[in-house]
Amino acid sequence: MTLSPTGIPLPPSRFACPHGQCFLSADSAGALTGSGKYALERYVLRALDLATYGSMRMFVTPPLPPPTIPAPVIVEDVRYYVIEGRSEPELVAQMNAKGYLNEHGRYWGYTSPQLKWSFDTKPVEGRCYLVDPKVVLIITTTLPTWTPSPDTSAAMMVKWRAFDRAIRHHEGEHAQIARDEARELIALMRKHRSDVSCSGLDASLQAEGRAIMRKADAANVELDKRTGHGATEGVAISW
Repeated sequence: MTLSPTGIPLPPSRFACPHGQCFLSADSAGALTGSGKYALERYVLRALDLATYGSMRMFVTPPLPPPTIPAPVIVEDVRYYVIEGRSEPELVAQMNAKGYLNEHGRYWGYTSPQLKWSFDTKPVEGRCYLVDPKVVLIITTTLPTWTPSPDTSAAMMVKWRAFDRAIRHHEGEHAQIARDEARELIALMRKHRSDVSCSGLDASLQAEGRAIMRKADAANVELDKRTGHGATEGVAISW
């Protein structure tokens, strides 16, 4: 019987590797020939395990590493509609005619967030992991822009600047609600990176995600109710 350097019996003179892809041969002097190095290593490890533990070594696939949850992608755009006029009533009439229009009416300024969040799940070794999580937020704000004529009074300029600051501030509050919503969804996915089942992981994320979105919708409604769509913050022309 031929022995390895460690004293463990070698296999018969010809030993097939797994799947029959390579062979180990021993010549009369016990020297290895052919492509047997890899096969010998596996054979020795198997023999050691059998001697030590009485069973084959088990190779287990390691679990997936915790998924990387990136920060939300936030893109912001401001669109302007041009108003013209030389008096306060003319500016108001222009904003009433050209402001942002939706099914609820026309607005002098409006913030329209478009939020998309998505993820997938993958079962590995009896546990389910979150994969490919992402949140994308596009915020489009519509505002009036006015270029005063050279003969515009200083008083009217002061009032317009105050109005412009106020409407930007109010729409910025709506935009911040959307940013907070996107970041809360990211925090949610960082909290629920895995679960014992994919159905449980998906259900938890969907339920808590809907709660976050409902909270953002309620915050927008409350803001407009509390400020009269910004009127109490200066989004009004009372000239």
